Amino acid sequence: MTTTKTDPDQPREPLSSDVPDPTAVPDGLLEVTSLRGEFWRRLRKNKLAVAGMIILGLIIFAAVFANVIARQPTAGFFPSEVREGPSWRHWFGTDLLGRDIFARTVHGARFSLIVGASVVSVSLLIGLTIGGLAGYFGGWIDTLLSRLIDVWLGFPYLVGALIIVVSLGGGKFALVAALSTFGWVTIARLFRGSVIAIRDSEYVEAARALGAGNGRILLRHVLPNAVTPTLVYAFALVGTTIISEAALSFLGFGVQEPETSWGLMIARSQSQMLAGHAHMVLFPSLALTMTVLGFILLGDGLRDSLDPRLR
Repeated sequence: MTTTKTDPDQPREPLSSDVPDPTAVPDGLLEVTSLRGEFWRRLRKNKLAVAGMIILGLIIFAAVFANVIARQPTAGFFPSEVREGPSWRHWFGTDLLGRDIFARTVHGARFSLIVGASVVSVSLLIGLTIGGLAGYFGGWIDTLLSRLIDVWLGFPYLVGALIIVVSLGGGKFALVAALSTFGWVTIARLFRGSVIAIRDSEYVEAARALGAGNGRILLRHVLPNAVTPTLVYAFALVGTTIISEAALSFLGFGVQEPETSWGLMIARSQSQMLAGHAHMVLFPSLALTMTVLGFILLGDGLRDSLDPRLR
């Protein structure tokens, strides 16, 4: 029996085990996919979170397609339809000027969601920047920025916002600027604490040893791992912002006619409750309550789904 010797300098045919499987999923991608799947699975199992998503989905749908859903005019004076109760023509009744309350409530959802989303977006931008710098660098930078946060926390939220709104003359821009001025503070404190807990972790030290700069470490390593508690709080902050906007409009320092806001609707109709026209206050108040409840339920569901201790 002859044995064939293999020349080590000659290329050998690849074995089947050497050929990569084109259908195989990389380990890193597989891990990310499994984490996302686990997150959605746990979120769907949370009944309260699902209820919050349904509530917010309906309200967002109504706000986006307000011109299609509610075609009744939201401005003007209709003397023949003043203070009518709910009917087939006016599902939520009419107000002091004969305007359809259903149409005004639906259009008010658009205004409230725009203000809430705008304030939270600006607050996240400011809060993540200040909290990230304070938590990551520490030292005198942390001391300076932390004292700035403490000073801001000393201002009463609504009183400070009211002063800014009055100074800017009211309107949508004034509301967003005033509420954003005080909305970033808690976000900065939360994110600072998360960054402090992560900045000395092994993967951050490894990235620093490989020559990564502070900006890359903050954006690629610290931010994705520290932002979760802050994002959960941001959902609750949207609800709080909508309440604050309604409160300022109720006091007469928020949005003004002919624009529509739930707080403005409640303020204009509160005197009619004792006169037997409670529907003028009921429906915008109910819309406000359900919106805030939806954000709170969804925020709690996200917190439970993202908490690694519950996996």
